[in-house]
Parts: sequence; C-alpha cells; structure tokens
Amino acid sequence: MERKFASPDERLRSLIAREKQMPALLEAARTNLKNPPRIYTEIAIEQLPDIVSFFEHDVPAAFADAQDAALKAEFAQTNGAAIAALKSYLDWLKSDLLPRSNGDFRIGAEHSRRNLNTTRWSIYR
Repeated sequence: MERKFASPDERLRSLIAREKQMPALLEAARTNLKNPPRIYTEIAIEQLPDIVSFFEHDVPAAFADAQDAALKAEFAQTNGAAIAALKSYLDWLKSDLLPRSNGDFRIGAEHSRRNLNTTRWSIYR
C-alpha cells in the first residue's frame, strides 16, 4: 500500500483480487488446523483484533485517492467481506481451536537434526 508502483486505481484493483481470496484462505485454515500449540493460537487471538482494525481503518485510508467509483464500490464489498471473515475466524479461534490447542511446538532432536542437515546442504545444490 505504501509503494506507489501504479495508480491508486490499479493498486486498488490488485488489493481487491487479494481480498477476494481471504475468506477461502481462512476457511482452509479452519480445515487444516487440527492441534496447534496453545501458544500459537493465543498469539493469533492476540494479533487478530489489530489486523481487523488495519482492514477497517488503514486500508481504506490508503486508497482514498482512488477515482473509479465502481472499483471503490467493489472494494467496499471485498473489504467488508475480508473484515467479516477475519472476525469470524477470530471467533472460531476462541471458541473452537483454542480449547483443543494442545500440540507441542518442540520437534525433537531427530527432526531438528534432519532439518539442519537438509537446510545446510540445500544451499550448496
């Protein structure tokens, strides 16, 4: 949003395309998150209100210079849908995922060693 690499309308068009994908991305997270470490879920719950605020206030302000009325109307719709999806996801994290977040973030010595070996040698390939 900060980089003025294109006109405000062009950048808004790009944002709309990304915002259209957000509800599906959050739905995929609901499907894929089974038993994360509790601290990971707690951090997400702590961060999401600020992310919602960002989409409510900062994102619209960043595109105040956009001129295309139809584009601005579409943005209002996609931004509203993104905000609603984020709020719904936050509710889901609190009510569904947090109570079952009992995963362990430690990967163990063997997995750690394997990851280090893979990482170390992959830079030389």
